[in-house]
This record gives sequence, C-alpha cells and structure tokens, in this order.
Amino acid sequence: MTTTPRSRSHRLASWALAGAAALTSRALPAAAAPVPLGPETALDSPLALDFSCPVLAGRDDGSSALTWVRGDSANKSELVLRTADSAGLLDPAHVIAQRPRFRIDRVSLAAHPAGYTLLWRDFDGVRRRTFFAGERDADGAAVGAVVDLGHAPLELSPRPVGGFVAGWIARRAVNVQLLDEEGGAARPPVKIGTPRGRAPIFGGVVHAADGSFLVFWHQQLEDFAGGVLVARRFDVLGRPQGRTFQLVAPPGERGFLSTYTLALGDDGTLAVAYRIEREHGAPQPELLLLRTFDAADRPLQESVVLDQDTTEFALAPDSVAVDAAGNALVLWTRLPGLSGGSTTTHAAVLQRSALAVEPFDLTSPASADFPSVTCAVAAAAGDSWIVAWVADDDFAFGLLDRRLFARRFRR
Repeated sequence: MTTTPRSRSHRLASWALAGAAALTSRALPAAAAPVPLGPETALDSPLALDFSCPVLAGRDDGSSALTWVRGDSANKSELVLRTADSAGLLDPAHVIAQRPRFRIDRVSLAAHPAGYTLLWRDFDGVRRRTFFAGERDADGAAVGAVVDLGHAPLELSPRPVGGFVAGWIARRAVNVQLLDEEGGAARPPVKIGTPRGRAPIFGGVVHAADGSFLVFWHQQLEDFAGGVLVARRFDVLGRPQGRTFQLVAPPGERGFLSTYTLALGDDGTLAVAYRIEREHGAPQPELLLLRTFDAADRPLQESVVLDQDTTEFALAPDSVAVDAAGNALVLWTRLPGLSGGSTTTHAAVLQRSALAVEPFDLTSPASADFPSVTCAVAAAAGDSWIVAWVADDDFAFGLLDRRLFARRFRR
C-alpha cells in the first residue's frame, strides 16, 4: 500500500498547523487520530468489473448500511446493499435492483430508527429517468414494495423522518418542496430568489436526524469567476429558517472554488470541505480547506487548511461526516501528478476544541495489493466513524482488479 512517508507527514503537519493558525482566530491543539477497530473488510466479489462510489449511512446505535452499484461482464448493473450491526458484523448482501449496465445512478441513503430508506434513479437508455425508493429494516431486508416516484426533472433526497426533499432550479430561483413517502406533495414548494446574473446550479441537500435540512447551491457572480457556494436551512416542516448565507468566501486572486462536499450534524453543525484551484499560470498552490458553522449559521472558525498540492500530487475532497457532538471527519484524495504513482486517500478530524491536522492512513496491510484509491466516503455511527473506499490494484499483467473496502474507527 502506498502511504505518505513519515517525513512528509511531519512536514505537512507543521505546514498545516501554521496555515490553520494564520487562517483561524486561535491556534488549535492537535487531537488524537481515530483508533482503527481491526483491518478493513472487502465487501464485494472480485468478479465485479466496476463499482460506483458507495453511499454510507450510520445510526445512533452504531449500526450502518452501505450501498453501491456494481457492473459485471454480462453488461449488467446491480444495486447492492449491505448492513452491519453495532459491532461491525456484516449481514449478507441484498441485490435491490438489476438493470443493463450504466442505467442506475443518483443513489442515496437515509438512516432512521426502523432502518433505512434507499433512493435511486433508473435510466431507460433513451430519455426517461425515473426515481425509485425502497424501505429496508436494520438487517437490510425489504419492508413493503418499491415505490415509483416518477420522472420529474429534479433532485430528490430521502429524509430520516420519512418522505423526500425535492429541489430544482426554475427562472433563476431555487425551489424546494417536501414530498411524502409516495412522492406526492406534502407541502407547497418554497422559492428562494438569487442575484441577477447566471442561473444557479443546484448542489444538493444534507439532513439532520430530527428532519431539519439544508439546501445548498452554486451561485455564479460577475466579480468571482468560480462562483460562490451558498445555502439555506429548513426546519422539519420544510419552512426556510434564517437567511441565505455564504459557505465559502471568494478566494480572490488565489484562484476559484473547484470541488466541495458537505455534511450536517444532528446538533446543527455544518461542515464544508472544499478545494481552491489556482488560476492557470498562478504561482499559488491549490488548497484543500475545511470550514464549519454552528446551528445559527455562524462560522465556528475561519477556513482551516488541511492540505496543499505539490508537483507530486493534486487534491480532491471526497467526503465529510459530522457526528452528534459536531466533530467532523474529512476524507480527501491525493491524485498523482506528472511523476505518476498511486492515488491515495487521507483523513483528518476537526473537533470543536482540537484539530488532528496530520493525515492518518485509512488502510492496513490487508489491502496492500490495492494501492490506488478512486473514491472514499465516511459516516458517523454511534461512537464510531465508518469509512468505505473503492481501490484498484497495481495493474499486474495489464489487468485491472477493483475492490470495495470498509473499515471502522473508534472516535
């Protein structure tokens, strides 16, 4: 397994701590890294040719569920779900849907006290894209029939209290509406106006366990080439709360906002991990940063620098998770640069009182034959972090072997 050399890790830690002190109102002491609860586990058959990036959901009792789409040599796609109990013991895999390859996408998962709500979109290969949803118990078994939610051109997100949030852009306004379990309107849509200029791009929805949620979108502004990321909170009844607020400050001459990922904790803490990409020819490095907000939309600190690119690798934020206490786990990928090498995933934890800046390795020698990570996701489950990732082998004999792994950490 390719890992960060210790000397580089220490240089990175020193640099990141200096960057954090420069960008935050107070220096944050280092925190202990999460403790791995055993090695990683391979979750799928080596006969599968491809995996989508998995989706994770954790429950307060420590149990969790993981879903993904896999493709095989018969040009078939399967939507798969696996659950694990609070000790991390895995239940058998459940195949939720089978379709021709590349026809299943937009998969999402919500945990609730009785189990999980699974949502996915089915593409017929021509024009029609239909959303489907299914309820699963804590062991992954089906509860009731799969529901056809229709094919409206919008984004859907399952809620932990039942039903769905729909979001779409129309006439430069962001529209948000609550739907019931059958896809019918539960409340009238809410329209949020945006500034003049280019139409916004709908980003997504993140949820808290009590049913409140946050909608975010990317807004292009004339004075900021990369646009800004903004959001609005909603209560459990789908009513907008507070004001639309800006998640990421424009970096100015440093570059522009590139990629990002968000998570909302049950206490209202919002975490945003994002990448600032340099303008072409600019001397500044590309940065990976994390910013957090409290339930009143006030920044808990200014953006904290987690990593920066070099000639050896570039950066991409993969996933962020927030636990019930407002602590955030961030995963990001180092993409190999001109010198080549493997794609590796790193992690750091931001606590309200301490920051584990030095990246810690997610993997153990159990997956040493699969050194190149293509994507990773994280979720909080009870007193644990659950992490899953897709990794490729070292292309032995010119053949690509891809596996899906998961690992559990005690916070």
